[in-house]
Amino acid sequence: ADIVDRNGELLATSLSTSSLYANARKVLDAREAADKLIQVLPELNHKEITQRLQSGKGFVWLVRHLTPQKQAEIIRLGIPGIYLQRDERRVYPHGELFAHVLGYTNIDNQGLGGVERKFDEILSSKGDPLRLSLDIRVQHVLRDELLAGIEKFKAQGGAGLIMDVQTGEIIAMVSLPDYDPNQVGKMGSEKQAL
Repeated sequence: ADIVDRNGELLATSLSTSSLYANARKVLDAREAADKLIQVLPELNHKEITQRLQSGKGFVWLVRHLTPQKQAEIIRLGIPGIYLQRDERRVYPHGELFAHVLGYTNIDNQGLGGVERKFDEILSSKGDPLRLSLDIRVQHVLRDELLAGIEKFKAQGGAGLIMDVQTGEIIAMVSLPDYDPNQVGKMGSEKQAL
């Protein structure tokens, strides 16, 4: 299910994608298939893909979460034994803004941190959005103030929370440094050092 703020602003959603897999038993020429796949997906390791295609296994993952353009290009290749499977990818439209609150999911959309982990079962089973007490407008203001304070005082980080004292609802919650939950697996060593 989607995650939204108190005003219905989208904070997390799942997008339909396709993932590429192979039945290695049906691949006629593993090296030729790998050559063709590398032309469309140059980020792949030729040796590794060739080994997977020569494995003789009935199912081997090649690439997860392809763009529609890449899907079309692979279909046009017409490689026997290469297939696409419908998949979903979790997306966070506001990137870093709610990173520590929302957490993130793994490649199979299982919650690994924050709201995603705490409410994983509910998010996986319900269709209605999960509405949080957070307000995106206040979240922006709090993050901007923390960034200014960190810069002014040359701090390594900062954290802030805004609460409605009448109801106890958390209106904004920020911890810096943060990360982009859309790129968790791609964080560079310079960002991890923070």
